[in-house]
Amino acid sequence: MGNTVGLFTDLYLTLQGESSLSPEMSYLLMVTTLQIGSTLFVTGGYLLCAAYERAWLPWRMLSQSPRSAGVAWWVVTINMAGSLLFLLGAMPLDVPSPHGISRTYIQNFFGWGVGAFLFFVQSWLMVIEVASAEDDEAPEDNRRLPWQPAEPSQQGSPGPATV
Repeated sequence: MGNTVGLFTDLYLTLQGESSLSPEMSYLLMVTTLQIGSTLFVTGGYLLCAAYERAWLPWRMLSQSPRSAGVAWWVVTINMAGSLLFLLGAMPLDVPSPHGISRTYIQNFFGWGVGAFLFFVQSWLMVIEVASAEDDEAPEDNRRLPWQPAEPSQQGSPGPATV
């Protein structure tokens, strides 16, 4: 029983001991761990869509043409596709497969393999988006951050005139 994986499986084994966990329960705990993690990935993808649209129902982005969309739209869309593929990889599905190929191999390849590749592409596009951001200009000379000390010429100057 030492080859079980998953957060809930490990927690159960720690609390109850290795001999008390049946193979069926071990499988159920492992699948539950994967499904919860993948559901959180999809939730994070949805929140990214909502942040992009600045609305809790970000369905307008679906009507946008991919040809006219910017890099940020592609980052959000590819992230959501990768999240959904990860969720597909975590589901205990009975996926039909050609003779000689494991059913779980097909599900894992399209769920986690392609999903991970989409996360890589999304991260690469995010680096491009951040590097090409136009708001990287230096602040004006007369502005300072709150934790920066005032320049010597400004220390002795009186504040705003009061009447």
